Amino acid sequence: MINNFGGIIKLNRIQQGLTLDYISYKTGISKSQISRIERNKEQITFENVVKIFSVMNIEVSNENFETQFEKDFQTFYSDVVYVKDIENSYKVIRSYSDKIKSSLSYIKYLLCELIYMVMKGYSQKIETYLFIEKYFEYLESYQIQLFYDYLGVISYGNKLYKESYNYYNQAFSYRGNDYSNAMVYFHRSIPLTIFGELSDALECAIQARDIFTKTVNIKRLTSVNFQIAVVYSMNGHFKQSEKLNLACIEAFNNLGMVKEVEDTYNNLIWGYVRSREFDKIIDLENKALDIMHHDHCICFYLSYAYYKLQNKKKASEYIRKAKVQMNNPTEYMKAMINAFQVYLSKSSDERKEKQLLKVHQITKETRQYDLEVFTMELLREFYQSVHNTEKEYECMEKLIQYYKKRR
Repeated sequence: MINNFGGIIKLNRIQQGLTLDYISYKTGISKSQISRIERNKEQITFENVVKIFSVMNIEVSNENFETQFEKDFQTFYSDVVYVKDIENSYKVIRSYSDKIKSSLSYIKYLLCELIYMVMKGYSQKIETYLFIEKYFEYLESYQIQLFYDYLGVISYGNKLYKESYNYYNQAFSYRGNDYSNAMVYFHRSIPLTIFGELSDALECAIQARDIFTKTVNIKRLTSVNFQIAVVYSMNGHFKQSEKLNLACIEAFNNLGMVKEVEDTYNNLIWGYVRSREFDKIIDLENKALDIMHHDHCICFYLSYAYYKLQNKKKASEYIRKAKVQMNNPTEYMKAMINAFQVYLSKSSDERKEKQLLKVHQITKETRQYDLEVFTMELLREFYQSVHNTEKEYECMEKLIQYYKKRR
């Protein structure tokens, strides 16, 4: 007799669109008995397992299969934790596809699929995997934590920041191991940063850093240091942020993580924008363009830096490049580039104000704290330039409230 197998049978039946009546008709097992088995209210014989899965055209696995899959699952999990090339380890997991559906490890197989899809950047919908919640009895606690962690990553990728934060909190309601805890701490820090909850964001990032340091996980450690640099910058600790960003660039280069090098240069130069070190942005002009030559963000940063250094010709040149090179921009950056192009033009003050207010509204709606502060500063400068003292003071009052959030 086999225990706790009902959920796997029910999952396969539902995935194939088969009814209890159909399974009962094909196997000779009563509908009520199959229902009890699916609810784990009744044990099932191996003979009946074979009958039911035969109807579904699924090969029945054995104990040796379960043992080998568990070893390969751990290999895949280790590759995920240490940010290795997961192609080979996932290829091994995929080799189980013909047998896994009749195994108690099927839910782990689906968890691997979820993690792989997210790590490869494939567009996913939360609803595709939510059904796994019904089968938690087949997962260990740290695996449930991973499940919610990666749902959070999907939500974050879809710019659903509040939802991602809620999934990370759900992950923490389960007891994880060092690795899964560190991953959730790291990921949870990111939406907290966006919300401007900088103290909590830094605390989470440091928790993750401590664990990654203990486990000698260099790639994850460098990534979390990058996140800490982001928090430092938003907190106004620009020198600390600069130092950490430069260290991350060197580490990512040594690790061959090209995309991460680009992201860190973006963070470094954004920090120079926020700290008003415009000469440093110009000093990095050629290097940054070489690394991010098609990136609209760097063109905007250069445009803003040249504008602040009173070189309006170069500022206009780079904002035009930014607009031409926009490739899948965020809603904010698209609006900002358009607004700044108008800001540099001979358009009316009314049109300039309207464009800047539009950008600021986007930051409020998406709760992008750092961008909201930057846009408010730009609005204050605009009102100062047109001698609208009343609105300039309104901006100053809001900025004071923003700055108070820094600790």
